[in-house]
Amino acid sequence: YRKKLVLCNRGKVSLKVQAKAPPELEGYIEFNPDMGFVQVGGEFEIGIKFRPTPDSIAQCAPYSLPETGVIAVPVRVYVPQQVIPVYFTLRALLTSGEVHLDKADGLEFGSCFVTEAMSQQLTLTNLSALPQKFGFVEL
Repeated sequence: YRKKLVLCNRGKVSLKVQAKAPPELEGYIEFNPDMGFVQVGGEFEIGIKFRPTPDSIAQCAPYSLPETGVIAVPVRVYVPQQVIPVYFTLRALLTSGEVHLDKADGLEFGSCFVTEAMSQQLTLTNLSALPQKFGFVEL
């Protein structure tokens, strides 16, 4: 998953900002760039890359709902010159990318001559919460 975090500076001086992964998400989340300066009246974009694995939910146990696959982890953006901390919540619904084929043992057409056409019904089931792309290679 990739998203942008936009930080705004409404102050009168430029501010240094630094994004660090919380201990629960160490190794699963990256910030690019992880440090920068927000100019007066300006914006600064930080790219977030989140690469969850099946054990991410267990590692983020206090911030997750294992039965639904939802993670909501508070992440702090460090601003050394600012007294009030800046937090945002990283929310994700973890889902697999699996597609189920009803004929897992293969398609058996039997004897077929070169000029004959044969067909079989095949059902694909998307087990993911996201849309999946699939295709058939022409033989």
